[in-house]
Amino acid sequence: MKVRELLENGIAGEEVKQYSAVNIGYTDRNGLEQETQLNVAHRLDTEEGKKELEELFASLCEEFETTPDDVTYVTLAATDDSAESLIERGY
Repeated sequence: MKVRELLENGIAGEEVKQYSAVNIGYTDRNGLEQETQLNVAHRLDTEEGKKELEELFASLCEEFETTPDDVTYVTLAATDDSAESLIERGY
């Protein structure tokens, strides 16, 4: 599946705030399950937030040896009203 498809099915986790750290599971070219965590600066329940996460993951697919179609899950790791607060909390 793609990031957007999973986001539109709903984010598992707490209520979404402005800034979020998101875990994305995917299958790499060797068929192994992998995970990465990405931070976004737009609410994930908005079109702008979905687009930001989708484009960020797509930009890293070559490095991750995967494709945008090989996403297996998207979960909310943390969400807050400021990027600084997420960083202070280790995200």
